[in-house]
Amino acid sequence: MILHRPRGGITLLELLVVSLIIAILTTIAVVAVTGLATRARISATYGTIRAMEIAADRYEIDFGEYPVSSTGTTFGIGATLNPADPATGNGYYLLSVLHTLSGSAAAPLDSSPFGDTFVPMLDVETRSIGGITELNAAWGPILGNFGAAETAATQQLLDAWGNPFRYVRSGPGVGSVADYLTFDATEFPTGSPFAATETFFNFGRFQIVSLGPNATTLGVPNVGLDDDDITNFGGGL
Repeated sequence: MILHRPRGGITLLELLVVSLIIAILTTIAVVAVTGLATRARISATYGTIRAMEIAADRYEIDFGEYPVSSTGTTFGIGATLNPADPATGNGYYLLSVLHTLSGSAAAPLDSSPFGDTFVPMLDVETRSIGGITELNAAWGPILGNFGAAETAATQQLLDAWGNPFRYVRSGPGVGSVADYLTFDATEFPTGSPFAATETFFNFGRFQIVSLGPNATTLGVPNVGLDDDDITNFGGGL
């Protein structure tokens, strides 16, 4: 008599258990990789801010003032072009450290006041949020068409999530807060031990803000103080 052994196979329950284990391991791997990627972007953004600080300080040494506030874009995710907007990006900062500025913030020069060729103070790969065609299509009917000089300020230095940094200088002039007031610089929160004698973070210098991983921040005068914002004056990450 010949006995036939039942063929081995995978039951539905076993298949479900294996699928569940794979799903759990995949989730753990994705979370770990995502966390590493976020930390790497945070570190890269801090590095960019530090490079911006060094370039701004070099500019101040050579020209007696920090790079100009104001820009051609709104601050935040989905930045839009509009040279009439306040200092919510860093377009004129970037023009300053790459080309210098003459009188008007939209008029770059190729030479320094010392007569030699201007050497860019920041080594960056620039990316334009839009060009003159898009700018005039969006704002030409309202503000009139813009030329190349105004459009130059739409070139922005971006953080690791692809959003423009916000740059506001304190000045112009020693001890002046003109730009800080005009362009809504970040103020010490109520209850801060410094608020009794000072109004702004980084008074006498400049503020740089990245929106951080969540691409949002708090409203004026608390820009940069969201939990995940990355700045050169504290608060956030």
